[in-house]
Amino acid sequence: MILGIYGAGGNGKLVADLALYENEAESKWDKIIFVDDVVGVEEKYGLEVYTFSEVREKIKPQDIEMVISLGEPCDRELVFERIKEAGYSLGQAISPDAYVTKDVKIGEGVIIFNCSVGSDVILGDNVFVSEGALIGHDITIGPHGVIGARAFVAGHCQLGEQVYIGPCAVLRDRIKIEDTAVVAIGAVVFKDVSGNSIAIGNPARSMKKEEGYRIF
Repeated sequence: MILGIYGAGGNGKLVADLALYENEAESKWDKIIFVDDVVGVEEKYGLEVYTFSEVREKIKPQDIEMVISLGEPCDRELVFERIKEAGYSLGQAISPDAYVTKDVKIGEGVIIFNCSVGSDVILGDNVFVSEGALIGHDITIGPHGVIGARAFVAGHCQLGEQVYIGPCAVLRDRIKIEDTAVVAIGAVVFKDVSGNSIAIGNPARSMKKEEGYRIF
């Protein structure tokens, strides 16, 4: 089985390091490659680079699974749908050092770095959990969400689809973060955050995102 890491940028390098480390522990994949739409790049960080068109031409769906390294939630969803529509599957990349309780439900394409995920947590399809994040108990994180490095999500929080929680952000217990909302770096959230909003500061205040807003 081949692992294809979709996105060969800086985040891709981090995911490649994670996958190589996991492979040392488990011998999970025969080969690890990058998949990226930048034409003309054949190798990056010591791994071969294929465009998605080349993957479709040269690699059968049963011979490869993919994970998505992109940090922008809306881009994660677009690529996820592209992969699925082409008949390919998504795998999982999980650090051997991560603390993930046995009852955690993990969706397709989920990436988990060295972090802590407590009991009765649901990680939806294509969720990205960064280094040092602390995810409490009885939490749902919707598809295509990104949890930044050293963010803390307390118990019974509910996160919608395409939610971005910035590095070192803190969510108190029983908070609801609606679809496409962003919690900024270091924000401390005491109240629910409505969809398509940004929560900034300590205590966090919410404001609507401008049209065309992107995190990166």
